[in-house]
Amino acid sequence: MFSEETGEVTFASFFELLNSTDFEINYYDKNAKKIDVDFKISNLMELQCIKANHLKSDHCLTESFNKIIKYRYEHTFQNEKREVNKKLKEVNSDLSKNISKNHTDIIQKVLERLISMERMGVQLSADITFDKLIRDLIKYEYIEDSANVPEDQFGLGYTNLVMIIAAIIDYIEKYPDSSFNSKINLISIEEPETYMHSQMQELFIKNTPLYNFLNNKITHKALSGV
Repeated sequence: MFSEETGEVTFASFFELLNSTDFEINYYDKNAKKIDVDFKISNLMELQCIKANHLKSDHCLTESFNKIIKYRYEHTFQNEKREVNKKLKEVNSDLSKNISKNHTDIIQKVLERLISMERMGVQLSADITFDKLIRDLIKYEYIEDSANVPEDQFGLGYTNLVMIIAAIIDYIEKYPDSSFNSKINLISIEEPETYMHSQMQELFIKNTPLYNFLNNKITHKALSGV
């Protein structure tokens, strides 16, 4: 914004004017009728932002898909999770007996000789929980021809692209099943071309209609509860 009289930039004056002006936000329907003041624009739109530069480690894809699998166990496959927990209790019990027999007693005797522990003791036991198990359950690998390639051996552009896809899958999984959602669903991907070479950028652009498929998938899930 420039001043015609002085030719000087007047951004500061413009923002000062905005900050000193009181505004009232009103919403109107297609008949120009004012909508209830309790109306919120968030009731019409659902915005999911996928931020750029989110490659925090060499195993970020493994971590992302572990979170997705964990969420599915907790919300979609609850019966299977209960079965896993039941088996974990049995495993913990068997391991604890083995640890006590082969390790705890020896450690206890060593401690008694080094430290006065006549009235105290140690107890070592297995503690495998569902959360601990699921945290390292998934190992993400790329398949190239017939070879399995660790995720940290692929280019950053490809990893960034799959991270974006993982974030979209996570969003779809967490989309409320029970609601009839007529919102406008928007997914904002910040700098999706990060780390991508020119050919991959071109491929990404050509496949942007994939978003329409994902949006339809969300809508179908909300309507059918699947």
